[in-house]
Amino acid sequence: AIVKLCGPCTSFESSGGSIGSLLNIIRTLSVVLLTSESGYDHMNEDRRKNLLALKYECLLALEALSANQAVQNTIISDAIPALIQFLTQLVEGVNPSTACDKDDIICSALNTIHCLISLPSASSVAVKDIISSLVIILNCGGRKSDTRLQEMSIDLLHAIAFGKSGISRNGGLLFSGVLQSVASLLGGTGIPLKMLQSLEIIELIISDIDSTSPTRRPTGNDAMLLRFVNDMTSQEQFLKALIATMVATKGSGELSVRPLYGPPLLFQEDANSHFSTSNAIKLLFDMSSLLCSDATGIGKELFLRLLMLKNVRGAAETVAFTCSQFIHILMDEANGICVPQNPADRESFLDVKLPVMRSLLLEGLSTSLDECMSSDSSREHAEALICDFRIPQLCLSFCQSKSVSQAAFELYENIVLPLPIDKMGDLLLADESSLITLFDLVTGQNNLVHDLEHSKQTFAYTLGNLAKSGLLSVAVERFGVRNNAIAALCASIQGSEGGNIDDTENSLPRICLESLAAILCNNKGNTVGMEITALEARTMAAAIGKDLSRTLLDRFFTQASLETTFDEAIDHSLDRSAISQSAEARLLCSLASFPESLDVLRKVGGLEAIGLIAHEGELAAIRAIHNACELSPKSVIDVDAHISIMEALIHVETILSADPSNASRLREVAILCLQIVANLSQNAVTKLAVQSAEQSYGCVTAAECIISASSKQVSETWKVDPAPVVVVKTEANGTLISDDLDEDTSSIGKSLNESTQKTNGSLKLGDLVLIDSITSSKQTPPSKTRKGKKIDQLEGIVAYLGPVKFKPGNDWVGIKLIGASAGLGRNDGCVQGVRYFDCGDNKKAGLFVKTNTVKKQNFQAEAEAEAIEETEVRVEVVTEEKVMTKPLVMQRKRVWGQLLLKDDLTLERASFSLLLSLSVSKPHRDLMMQSMNLIDEMSYIIQVPNAVSDLRCSALDLLVSFTPHLDKADRRLTHLFSTIVESRMRTLQISREKREQTESKQLIGLAISGLQNLFCPFMDAEEKSRSMKLSSDLFMYLTDSLYKGPKSRRVAVSIEDGQLFYCLASFLVRSLGIQSLVESILSVKFVSSVIRFIMMTAGVASFDRNIPILVEIDGGDYWNAALSHYLFYLSCNMTQSSQEHLGMSYELLIPDVEASPLYFRFCLKHIAESKLGAASVSAKQILANLN
Repeated sequence: AIVKLCGPCTSFESSGGSIGSLLNIIRTLSVVLLTSESGYDHMNEDRRKNLLALKYECLLALEALSANQAVQNTIISDAIPALIQFLTQLVEGVNPSTACDKDDIICSALNTIHCLISLPSASSVAVKDIISSLVIILNCGGRKSDTRLQEMSIDLLHAIAFGKSGISRNGGLLFSGVLQSVASLLGGTGIPLKMLQSLEIIELIISDIDSTSPTRRPTGNDAMLLRFVNDMTSQEQFLKALIATMVATKGSGELSVRPLYGPPLLFQEDANSHFSTSNAIKLLFDMSSLLCSDATGIGKELFLRLLMLKNVRGAAETVAFTCSQFIHILMDEANGICVPQNPADRESFLDVKLPVMRSLLLEGLSTSLDECMSSDSSREHAEALICDFRIPQLCLSFCQSKSVSQAAFELYENIVLPLPIDKMGDLLLADESSLITLFDLVTGQNNLVHDLEHSKQTFAYTLGNLAKSGLLSVAVERFGVRNNAIAALCASIQGSEGGNIDDTENSLPRICLESLAAILCNNKGNTVGMEITALEARTMAAAIGKDLSRTLLDRFFTQASLETTFDEAIDHSLDRSAISQSAEARLLCSLASFPESLDVLRKVGGLEAIGLIAHEGELAAIRAIHNACELSPKSVIDVDAHISIMEALIHVETILSADPSNASRLREVAILCLQIVANLSQNAVTKLAVQSAEQSYGCVTAAECIISASSKQVSETWKVDPAPVVVVKTEANGTLISDDLDEDTSSIGKSLNESTQKTNGSLKLGDLVLIDSITSSKQTPPSKTRKGKKIDQLEGIVAYLGPVKFKPGNDWVGIKLIGASAGLGRNDGCVQGVRYFDCGDNKKAGLFVKTNTVKKQNFQAEAEAEAIEETEVRVEVVTEEKVMTKPLVMQRKRVWGQLLLKDDLTLERASFSLLLSLSVSKPHRDLMMQSMNLIDEMSYIIQVPNAVSDLRCSALDLLVSFTPHLDKADRRLTHLFSTIVESRMRTLQISREKREQTESKQLIGLAISGLQNLFCPFMDAEEKSRSMKLSSDLFMYLTDSLYKGPKSRRVAVSIEDGQLFYCLASFLVRSLGIQSLVESILSVKFVSSVIRFIMMTAGVASFDRNIPILVEIDGGDYWNAALSHYLFYLSCNMTQSSQEHLGMSYELLIPDVEASPLYFRFCLKHIAESKLGAASVSAKQILANLN
């Protein structure tokens, strides 16, 4: 009572004997604790109990005195050793007292020691000996009192471990057996109340072990590691409990596995502890990495045996889940659960511990999943686990890590690769990073797998399967990684051996090529069209253009060798077609669709390969050759691509005959081939190669067949019956070979008769008609004469149909008279103040008649009738059957006719373009000119209605090109050209539609050119007179319409106008020297028109009727040339005889024409001074004549 009362209150500074007494008492209490009970009489039980009670009171007294700072040093120096020795005696000794009394005293001793060691002055040495007693207490359990002692011992150990650093370092706790005792306690079946403190003690021991050997290599300091491994061999249950705790961590999705590792550690929240499940997982990682770093291999074998649940049946699912969960936890290398907080420890963690653990876990996962996938009952669970933990992405990522790449690749190859492609695609293509990683691994970039080539092949196989399924292209587009994909795949293709892509299906370059083609295809499943930008095309051409070209050339050459080696009866077209439709062929043709990449490919043999593909009729290749013609025509010739194009065109007929359903594609093939051959034929450098090619004659035949089919289509559409070819055949003495004329001539005569029969309501505006002779009191229409036959008719165009106000009836026809009939009418389209139609300046060009007096004209039938009428010999109808059987001819027309479209004339235009370009070559021109059907069919096309008007100029241009090379007269052409001039002049007179006028001017210009070529050698006097009269009438109409028309008409002149005036002028000049022709066209009106033309084109800007001609835009060269011709013509006709023929002198004529006095002279002077050459000379001559 005195000690309890005085001890805590007596201060160190107090005077007297109080402190000394307390110190003596502490020593006395220490002696009492060490007093042996064995020295007394055993039979005196009361005395023994009193001594034990006295010791108990001494413990309480020491605990109370420990609060007094004045006596703490004495307590530490004297009492603590005594307490430790006393506790040791209690724990190790056998006491006669009851176990209950003993446990109470031990608890009191533990409490007292706990209080004393917490004193600041308590040294580590003083409390070190207590650890062994605590270990003994921890190892002795089974009763409730033992549990209480163990909990107190854990508390005391925790206080010693974290309060006395000298004891916890350098293996102090480890070699004292604390690790084994605490782990054994945690691994038991019970749930210790002090679990958190126990785990913290173990964590402290592990950190102590780890700090002594950071590299985990066998050294002299590994005694602690060996002791740790030795202790853990008997603590499997504790390790399993840690694994079970990790498995039970949240975040494993909906998957669940059997708890084969046993129960997990259950944590009770403790405000005084920071330990949690995460710390338990980190502890598992640290202990596992230590076990696996053991040089003896015992620790690694122990960990794997526990992890893999060896000797446990049906454990594969649980093991696979455990490994996956552990790997998933270790994925975060920056802020993960197991990442050390101390930066100094992270290097060892990242370089040593983490790779070792990942490698072991990947091996375990591969083994367990392999077992699961081999069983039908567990396969579904395994696939779900693979999806849930994203195993494929994990493998791809780890293949870029040197330490675990091999284990990750084996897992990928054995488990991921056999998965169904849809599941694999959903996983590998779920995010952008995985897709880019896959591309990198295929190319070998950051691929750290030991067998690099084998791994690249394996990943390429995956890529190929994804491409075939259509998943790859969709993912590339979704993530916007097209550039990454192209670069990676091109790099793999570029590395092919010898620059030749192996045709083996599973070779790396081949798979990458197929994958690249799938990505570039413009939609899923499309194997033809590819969507490529110009930049992509140039990049790929530079990277793999040479490889693609070499591969295709080698394949074609090999195929050619096979075709010459094996039986020629075998059809090899399918093999060549397979090469042409291969991925490398499609890709090469797509690259060549851009000028930038085409130039690159041309330098590496790409154009030659494309030419071979085009030979098989592949549209993309033909397009590429078409582009090459614009870029470098000579390069096409250099690689004989023009031969391939011509053969592709010739083969169209054969292919179309076999498969008419492919007509749309073959139509485009034919158009492109025709255009290519035509373009090359027009080029000065390449035309000789085309003309000298044997295949060019087949192209001419193809073009002729197309035109023939088009003509047949036209005749069916417009009900035009093509006439047979008429050939005059006579003996040398002029007698007939055949006399069967009646049937043929009667049929043509019947055609003519039908063409001029009386109309009954079938007239329409614009029809060309003949009107029966009409007499007038003032004038009588002139008569036409044909071979002595007198025909009294007027010629005109239907300008009005319907009722009139000045006469009863609804069958009136308003006629605008033309040609020689112009001026013989009775009005200008206006009667009694009502305007029915317009006749322009001619006041007597209008006429109204009844429909029963009108006859429609048919120029073709009329021409045929005239030819028969004027030919004094019998004729024989010679048709194409003489050369080729009629069924074959009709069959060819039907085949090519399948390519024609009524609303698209591109094919016909291309055919005419080819014929025109090759017509400059004599052999090709002779071939065309020998085809009489071709000439007739072009004649039909020229004269059909407007539905095919776009072809008229081409057809006429081709016919005109024949005229300089005729060796005998062809009355058909002469009549055709004259008819065109006459009919188109009428169109110019009545039509105000710009398109029709432009076309008419073009046709007239061509027809005039044809007449010029036929004029001297083959025309008789009547034909010359007719053509010259038509030309002069047209010239007068065109000139007067410009001169008298509004200014806007002169401002709007076009190059077609200049060309037409030039053609007319050059043709009219041909009349000079032939007096009869000069007199036939020389009139006051004609000379007036010539003077007006000279004034309009003199270039006098102040003249209000001046035509402002721009050389670059309006064809000024044509206008100047026409001016020179008309000046020359006028200068040649300023003779006395000409003036007599005119009936007046130029001195009187010119003032009536010129707008102001002497203006014509002013224009001539301006021409003489400003123009050069013939125009200036002729102007001076005219001025001299006038003066």
